[in-house]
Amino acid sequence: MNAPFDPGRAPVDLRAAEKVSCLRCCLRELCAPHPGEFSPADKAFLRSLVKEQNIRLRRGQNLFHAGDPFRNLYAVHTGAFKSVLIGSDGRELVSGFSFAGDMLGLDSIGDRRHPSHAVALDDGGVCVLPYSHVEKTAARVALVQRQLSRMLARELRQHQEFAVALGIRSAQERLATFLFNLSRRFAGRGFSSTRLRLPMSRTDIASHLALTAETVSRTFTQLEREGVIRVSAKTVEIVDSAGLSERANLAPVPLQASRA
Repeated sequence: MNAPFDPGRAPVDLRAAEKVSCLRCCLRELCAPHPGEFSPADKAFLRSLVKEQNIRLRRGQNLFHAGDPFRNLYAVHTGAFKSVLIGSDGRELVSGFSFAGDMLGLDSIGDRRHPSHAVALDDGGVCVLPYSHVEKTAARVALVQRQLSRMLARELRQHQEFAVALGIRSAQERLATFLFNLSRRFAGRGFSSTRLRLPMSRTDIASHLALTAETVSRTFTQLEREGVIRVSAKTVEIVDSAGLSERANLAPVPLQASRA
């Protein structure tokens, strides 16, 4: 069983963890509004949304469990998380992955309970936003409501696009689509779009793509043999972005150059 979330534990070393700067975080418009956009009082009010930065978890710990009451939104500052649903037969189904700069908990707003577990894939940290505070602030500052609506729309769009992709694609198309979408997400957070560090296991990827772990491993090998990617432990380098687009059955989109 995964260790419970305990913010009182000794801090972990985050120096080697992949982290996002505040300017590229999903909260950037709230924590660091543009100069002149708000009064000093409003800026202080917005910053008070973030309860505590760098609440830290070790690899394998749960930030929250399925069925827990929904109280907070969490912005991932360092590390990565997987969202895990439990099927009617008790099997775990990985519904998504969240990385530095992403938000956790958006899918819990409607029912006010978390539908999935959030499990740390790395040692990492999150910024906490008590949702009751977010609601009150949204009534006062229109930007908060707009930003929240944008984040919800982006989350829904990602789920819809991936659901459509899984419904019709082969194993190679699914894995290529997964890698291509990750490259775009990483680029949007200021990380390399061609050198991807994948903290999740092949079993996690297989669960997410509705494939077997053996099929995922075989497909990685096939893409590497064809010169599309290069795999080294948990790092995947996209060697041929056009070839990856082609195998994902997507229109070619140039990926940004690597940024460390």
